[in-house]
Amino acid sequence: AYGKCFLLYFLKLVSYFFCPVLLEQEKDPKYWNSKAKQTLESALKLTPMNHRAKNIIFFLGDGPSQRFLSIKSWLLKWCQTGLNLQFRSGMGKLGPSRCFGLQLPQFLTADRMFRPRSEGAEPSGRSHLRRILGCLSCPDPLPPPRFQGVHYVWNKTALDAVNEHTTNYLMGLFEPKDMNYELERNNKTDPSIVEMTEKAIRILRKNPKGFFLFVEDKIDHGHHSSKARHALTEAVMMDRAIERAVELTDASETLTVVTADHSHVFTFGGSTPRGNNILGLAPKMAMDNRSYTSILYGNGPGYALKDGTRQNVSSVALDKMDYRQQAAVPLASETHGGEDVAIMAQGPMAHLFHGIQEQNYIAHVMAYAGCIEPYHREPECCSTWKSRSGSSGLSQNPLLSLVALWLGLLFLR
Repeated sequence: AYGKCFLLYFLKLVSYFFCPVLLEQEKDPKYWNSKAKQTLESALKLTPMNHRAKNIIFFLGDGPSQRFLSIKSWLLKWCQTGLNLQFRSGMGKLGPSRCFGLQLPQFLTADRMFRPRSEGAEPSGRSHLRRILGCLSCPDPLPPPRFQGVHYVWNKTALDAVNEHTTNYLMGLFEPKDMNYELERNNKTDPSIVEMTEKAIRILRKNPKGFFLFVEDKIDHGHHSSKARHALTEAVMMDRAIERAVELTDASETLTVVTADHSHVFTFGGSTPRGNNILGLAPKMAMDNRSYTSILYGNGPGYALKDGTRQNVSSVALDKMDYRQQAAVPLASETHGGEDVAIMAQGPMAHLFHGIQEQNYIAHVMAYAGCIEPYHREPECCSTWKSRSGSSGLSQNPLLSLVALWLGLLFLR
């Protein structure tokens, strides 16, 4: 409960108290010139890592558009760092982009998204995917030797008690359906996405051949409900999970990729000045002489009329955890957006993420970087890692590759 209250207080405090202080130094051109020079110097030091990746970690922000990343970056960069709170950005220790949240400092590109529905991004469907659930009926009560090192946990206490040194496979199912929002999470029974990510890495990194880990968040649910506070909080927690993953792995042998599968019809504006509460009201009234919030949705359950007119938004209502931002079109659930999303990466072969690409290009780069089918026999791929440490690399067996993917999906979904 303390953590939830602290996070809510943090979001409010930084908006009203700290940010105006930053605005003073921004009025001096020397501040911006100094920042630009530092960023340029860091960029000149970037060197592509043209060797294979032993490990691949794929963070999928479910639904964050580039607009949404801008707001999340604002929370982390302009407000959090100056207060010296332990709410650091995902790449907090890796260079000049530390304050920009999900922006990995090496390479940034865009990903083309043609249609706002999932089938638009998956025109070939999911027919080539097979879920692997292991045995149909596991022995009870004691597993035979071949099941040693296999564990199932259903709460945070059990997860914390798992010994990563003696555990080879771990399944964690902590809720009957979806995990709760971070602001509603029971800190004693449900682990955070940061804790789940850490436990997964500690278990998977024991494999001398490397691993693949897939991590997804709950930003999407917050947007569909038009609850921006929840969506932003989930993004901040995702950011912390990225930071923890970077701390637990070696950047020279781990390709870390962060992207989104789609955006949302989410926007912010209202001619709000710097330092204004991002979750608050725009400074001026609309043409109907009613207030409105800086954050709005193009459609969704936030649409509401009272006596034939739009409701007037009060600051009291905005302080509620489940407040729904207003929407222009009434829908039971807010929809996905159709614009391009960002791809951010660091580590081996991260430089291959450049320009504007199709979504399926992401999987091909990761496969090439890890020497996984269909690129496991490519001379340009295999020669780069054979000359390094002699390790055999990520498994070239597609079945084992799917097992690793399945572990990440079930463990962190």
